[in-house]
Amino acid sequence: MTGFHQDWLALREPYDHTARDGELAAGLSSWLRADPAVQVMDLGCGTGSNLRYLAPRLPRPQTWHLVDNDSTLTDALARHNGFDAREHHVHLRDLTALHDLPIGSAHVVVASALMDLVSREWFSSLAGRCREAGAALLISLSYDGHMRWQPGLPDDAWIEAQFNAHQRGEKHFGPAMGPTANIVMSGILQDLGYRVTTAATPWVLGPRDGEIQKELLSGIAAACMAMAPQEEDRIACWSDRRGDLIREGHSHLKVGHGDLLALPPGEPT
Repeated sequence: MTGFHQDWLALREPYDHTARDGELAAGLSSWLRADPAVQVMDLGCGTGSNLRYLAPRLPRPQTWHLVDNDSTLTDALARHNGFDAREHHVHLRDLTALHDLPIGSAHVVVASALMDLVSREWFSSLAGRCREAGAALLISLSYDGHMRWQPGLPDDAWIEAQFNAHQRGEKHFGPAMGPTANIVMSGILQDLGYRVTTAATPWVLGPRDGEIQKELLSGIAAACMAMAPQEEDRIACWSDRRGDLIREGHSHLKVGHGDLLALPPGEPT
């Protein structure tokens, strides 16, 4: 929430893995069984969370092409236990330059916590390239615009609206799809003939999850300040009260996400 730093990615990984929809991964695995050697392209791979979740759930043998533009993250990925350079190929690439990505050889393109940051135009270009290659897509953990804090505070809805407006801003890919990502992606993929299945994959956090709640609170408050700096006192008051509830062990939070599986037309399920 506060950036793509290794500490944040490590903190969120177990929550991501718990939230993800196993049936969509199983559906992808079934579809891939026709391929003797699975080629997976992971966009925005970070330190390899998607790899660690999906690799045990997909048919073997597999070759992963792991793409990110941050060498500190990909260096950490390569040092992770179980990393095998014969099966995992790291590509340090600018994701905004789609023409540089070797999508043509991929059986499936995957991404986690990425597509709500990209624009409709960028994703439309990606989907078109995937369709040309006959590649499936598995997109996980796209934020859906819903945050539910308990106990509630009067400014929760206003904070959510400011944060969602920030999520639709420029994130280096053009105006981001933000909370509408799964809806927009589904429409684009269905227009290309893909068979699309979606699933709700929220984070459900309680008092024992105070560390990630504090990180989320910090990121949400910063985004709201960027959108409404004139409301600094209002945001600080809300953030301080939320922080008190987290420290006191009284805070619950549900953050909405969605997963999406798209299988190309004319292929067996």
